[in-house]
Amino acid sequence: MTQSHRLQVNTNLEELAQILEWFNSHYQEKLTRRVLIKSQTILAEAFTNAVRHAHRDKRTETPIEIVVYLHPDQIELQVWDFGPEFDWEQQLKQVQEADPVNAEASGGRGIYLIARLADRFRYYRTHDERNCLQMINDFRTEPVSGQESGVRNQEPGVRSQH
Repeated sequence: MTQSHRLQVNTNLEELAQILEWFNSHYQEKLTRRVLIKSQTILAEAFTNAVRHAHRDKRTETPIEIVVYLHPDQIELQVWDFGPEFDWEQQLKQVQEADPVNAEASGGRGIYLIARLADRFRYYRTHDERNCLQMINDFRTEPVSGQESGVRNQEPGVRSQH
């Protein structure tokens, strides 16, 4: 059974703490530590990119929507913004050609981290001029040993409910 949750926040980096609290309140007891940390990092990077880049010239009241779907075999994270359209593949290529782990770099590591942590991701623009960054992690790609399989019950990636 698929579970989903939505959260809408303002374009403000201070909203990140609320996003992570919200995410943890719904998923901390359902995901293994490994999947939880990967998901938190992906959400934090995607939200930060939306605020710093997509909404750079937007008012603070411009909404960013976070949507999470927990499927039996994967977790899907979506970050929706109202920024201008951009070429995700070109940005990723530029980051990879530069040194993404360079501590002196002024930016670009968010895209690199998302690409490294997500099993699949895509960026698309909708007819209502919103952008969606969709990131998916499959539980079956997680290690199979013990409780670090992704889920805490028979389904890898989700903890059992006690």
